[in-house]
Amino acid sequence: MLRKTSHIFLLIVFMVSTMGLTISKHYCGNHLESIGIFSFENKHCDIPIGCCHDEKISVEIEKDYLVLSSNFEFNTVIMELP
Repeated sequence: MLRKTSHIFLLIVFMVSTMGLTISKHYCGNHLESIGIFSFENKHCDIPIGCCHDEKISVEIEKDYLVLSSNFEFNTVIMELP
């Protein structure tokens, strides 16, 4: 059971790291009003216009995990039996 759980956890970490993750934050004044993951919700607050601002944090890995070529060398081992 622990092995399956660890495999699922590693799969989720790998998928998030390759697909990327976007975290959106909405601030009313200096107070954090809402946080969204993978989506951005446009929340309105009671503070006058101009006091609110939004922040987006994007996390992505730019490496490509595609193998373009592989070299395999097989050495022949000759054994003499008596």
